[in-house]
Amino acid sequence: MTTAARLLRDTDKTLDQLAAAIGYGSALAFAKAFRREYASTPGHYRGARRGRR
Repeated sequence: MTTAARLLRDTDKTLDQLAAAIGYGSALAFAKAFRREYASTPGHYRGARRGRR
């Protein structure tokens, strides 16, 4: 998940692309796991880390 968080912050890859890059079968599975770990959706995390909310 640390890699996923870095990719969300530093790239414009879609959730499908990120999920595949880190070994998840779907964006939904990735988003659920990310939310469990970070208590935030991937989209919200990305926006907050880039200075947008």
